[in-house]
Amino acid sequence: MINTIHNVPEAIQKSYDSVLENFRSRRPVSQEHLDEIQTWLEVDGWDALIADPEELMAIRLHHVAELEFRDSELCANLGMDPLSVTDSDRLSWARQCIDWVRNNDDGYKLVSVFPHRLTATDGSHAILGCLVEIHGQAGPVCKWQGLWNTRREFLEAISVGHEYWLISEKDVIPNEVILSLWQKPNKKKTTRSGAKKCD
Repeated sequence: MINTIHNVPEAIQKSYDSVLENFRSRRPVSQEHLDEIQTWLEVDGWDALIADPEELMAIRLHHVAELEFRDSELCANLGMDPLSVTDSDRLSWARQCIDWVRNNDDGYKLVSVFPHRLTATDGSHAILGCLVEIHGQAGPVCKWQGLWNTRREFLEAISVGHEYWLISEKDVIPNEVILSLWQKPNKKKTTRSGAKKCD
């Protein structure tokens, strides 16, 4: 039998069926079968994995924040006096960084999001979550996110704590989210000359 939705081979379909039966019954899922499915999706089943028409993307927001959301980065890049930095400056710098990621990132900070639908022979289904990063010449790398009852559950799970931020053309990350991730500056260090350094 072939799953005509994504042309899933019979052997892989059996793994779909086994994984879904156990998942629905809340029994442990065979890692061997799950690995078989994921390996197939990464190679021969690639077109099935990326078939989602919405083409969802997400910023690795925590990762961007760790690298850029700090006064020292803002000061170094904008030539600002550390004593004059305000939340408005922080938000402006953070949004510049976010816009750069959205328009220029090569795949480490901006990932593709694929809620792949596993469909059993009996028509039951679940979502196998996958995030795809582009690792330069190594190409796409799948980061598997486990099984979920629904697409919404998966998308909400990766957004917990703003680890990832799902984006669209109209998305604007709220100010309070950016400021909550901003790395608070250390107390100002006084140099021998009396000048204060930006940390």
